[in-house]
Amino acid sequence: AASATAVGKVADAVVIGTKLIQLLESGPTSQSLPAVESFMREIRLALDAT
Repeated sequence: AASATAVGKVADAVVIGTKLIQLLESGPTSQSLPAVESFMREIRLALDAT
C-alpha cells in the first residue's frame, strides 16, 4: 500500500495486477479470495488518503 500511495500522488493509475494474480494463485479459493479482498481494501484506503 505504501508504494501505491506514493505512486497515487503523482499518477492517474496504479498497476497492481501482478500482486492480485499472486494472491489468487497462493492457495484454494476459500483462502485466496479473502486475501484479495483484504489487499484491495488496503489499497483503496491508501489511495483515498492521498
